[in-house]
Amino acid sequence: MLVSPNGLPPRDIAGLFVRFTALIVQTEYKFLGTIILTYLFIMSVTYSWNVAQLERHTAAAGDDQDGVVYTVHYTIEAKDDTYSSSAYGSVGLDAPEEGYEVVPFADLTPELVLTWTKEKLGGDEKVAEIEAALKAQIDNQHAPVSAAGFPAGWS
Repeated sequence: MLVSPNGLPPRDIAGLFVRFTALIVQTEYKFLGTIILTYLFIMSVTYSWNVAQLERHTAAAGDDQDGVVYTVHYTIEAKDDTYSSSAYGSVGLDAPEEGYEVVPFADLTPELVLTWTKEKLGGDEKVAEIEAALKAQIDNQHAPVSAAGFPAGWS
């Protein structure tokens, strides 16, 4: 439960009570001798990257290609305590360079494959961009900027 600085529960704001598990930032403003307290609620969003599927060459492609992954299908889920948003994508991997030691297919780990995926996407900058887009979708769920439906009384 949120508690105001004076120890009392927060007042109803615009008829809404919202449950927050968040960082609360308090800011004081002085206006005509009155201290106005504002609170900024920063919702904690967690991101989960997962490998959805791998496409690889088989022995029929040649001994040097057996088990080499050429496409990674991945998902990203962002969620806070109330809402979630997700995305699906695919990325093609370059063939291993000459002399590069190929990790056997059976020895691949999700962490390793996701490292390759994020690097191929464009590294930390692109990862941050994707995560920011998912967070924006969650923010829109908290405070929608559009809605669909009919006026009351329509049948």
